[in-house]
Amino acid sequence: MGTNGLQESRIVKILTRVFDLLVLNVLCIITSIPLVTIGASITALYSVTMKMHVREEGYIIRDYFKAFLKHLKTSVIEFLIIAMAQAALVADIFVTTQMQDTVLRNAMTVLVCVVEVLWFIIAIFVFPITAVSDKGAAGNIIDAVIIPVSRLQYALPALMISAASI
Repeated sequence: MGTNGLQESRIVKILTRVFDLLVLNVLCIITSIPLVTIGASITALYSVTMKMHVREEGYIIRDYFKAFLKHLKTSVIEFLIIAMAQAALVADIFVTTQMQDTVLRNAMTVLVCVVEVLWFIIAIFVFPITAVSDKGAAGNIIDAVIIPVSRLQYALPALMISAASI
């Protein structure tokens, strides 16, 4: 009977964790409906899941909204900067494809692709950094470039997984 109770306990813990993650994802989707709050939603999601990882979570919904409100201003600024940069890159791609000079078009395509990879690195890493940092938008964006470059062995798998999911 003791083994059965242990198995039930493990199953209950696993199902509780799965349900908590489900609730977090639903909260993230709902709070992302106003598009400008996508950054704050993702930051709050990272904040709570990091607490769950170190077993410091309390009430999932309360912790989520507490983190959402704490990081709202910084995350919205970061999201708007990232969105404007992506819009500029899309415009660059459009202009580059319209160029007549093949050599210049190829050079600009390579340059835009390099900048796009840098943008992707920032977009992937800025919100988890915001969840644990109080440096402000500029400091978090700088860290989102420096940290992945200095720890490439961890950043490359994260980038590949993120790129594969798109």
